Amino acid sequence: MSESKSYLEIAIMPMVVAGLGIFGTHSVTSQQNRSTQILSQAQLQSEEKRTRGEQQLKILEIFSEKVVSADVRDRQVAIRILTALDVELATKLASAIAANESEAPEVRTLAREVVTAQASRGYSFPVIGSFTTLNEALARAAGLAGKIGEYSADVYGSENGYFAVTLGGYLSMEEVVRLRDFARKNGLAADGYVRTSRLWSERLN
Repeated sequence: MSESKSYLEIAIMPMVVAGLGIFGTHSVTSQQNRSTQILSQAQLQSEEKRTRGEQQLKILEIFSEKVVSADVRDRQVAIRILTALDVELATKLASAIAANESEAPEVRTLAREVVTAQASRGYSFPVIGSFTTLNEALARAAGLAGKIGEYSADVYGSENGYFAVTLGGYLSMEEVVRLRDFARKNGLAADGYVRTSRLWSERLN
């Protein structure tokens, strides 16, 4: 019986070793694929941040050039392009110009309008999907084309590294609740929810 058992072990052992080898290879390959995906996603996010930063710097350069012009119309252009900057920075610059008593009245008025507009900008999002990769989120948003009527499916990066598909973004709470209810009612996302944050990215699609 012992000898038969030894023969059985000898016969089975290669298969066990082979099976463990295949499993190990599969596990390593899967882990490598996940690591590659995570690395690619991190690189993509880094590139997006770099591009966004470059855009903001370019806008600031144009603003700096126009705002010191002797031509009032150039200074008004400078005020208008502030709306393309991040909200906090745009508000600070516009507020400084609005408070400058030596500035032309029409420029100060325009600056105050920008401050008011930025202050009324919402920070809420009607989320209809959350994804770990940007490609998944973009694919979901593209797949909603023609299914959401007058609304648009937007993609934003969140502070936790996920990517959200929303029906618009940076909206007031009233607008967001209405859009969330629209998504639920029309089967776009039974678990659609509202998220409010000042740390989300600009629109990514």
